[in-house]
Amino acid sequence: MPNWQMPFPRAKTHNKSFATAALAVLRVISAQKDRYQHETPDHLQTARQNQSMKLNPYLNFPGNCAAAFQFYEQHLGGKITMTITFADSPLADEVPSEWRGKILHTRMMVGDVVLMGGDELPEDYIAPQGFNVTLNVEQTARAERIFAALSESGTVTVPLQETFWAARYGMLMDQFGIPWMINCERAA
Repeated sequence: MPNWQMPFPRAKTHNKSFATAALAVLRVISAQKDRYQHETPDHLQTARQNQSMKLNPYLNFPGNCAAAFQFYEQHLGGKITMTITFADSPLADEVPSEWRGKILHTRMMVGDVVLMGGDELPEDYIAPQGFNVTLNVEQTARAERIFAALSESGTVTVPLQETFWAARYGMLMDQFGIPWMINCERAA
């Protein structure tokens, strides 16, 4: 039985961080589920093991993850490949009833990059700080279109403009509270 099908262990705890820890565990298990959905023949296992590690952003939201990922899917040209709500998980009885329809874990492919996210319970949510999700775009017109879409109802911190290194560069905080940098490098 793959790890993601193992029963969720119930643990007794004396602090409120159990839900946070359980969410983290379920998100890891959910991410593993994608890996186990397709069986890989033995002769391909070695090639897969030799692939380099990939770094994927994981975005947390205060209850609006579904809206954010639908917006990103539309404006970034991505494809949501998996979504699990709290109701679909062993945590259904551990969260308030109004929270069961919220996103425990979602996964979207944008080109060959994986963007993941989920909703955090209000008492555990911390607004993003100290990072930006960076989009490197090859065409100026596409950079302008994406910047305009992401900045809609958001806050522009650096207007999209030509710089000494880029044909276009700008920074913004989108309407969902996620900080972005859009970069379109100059042609070599």
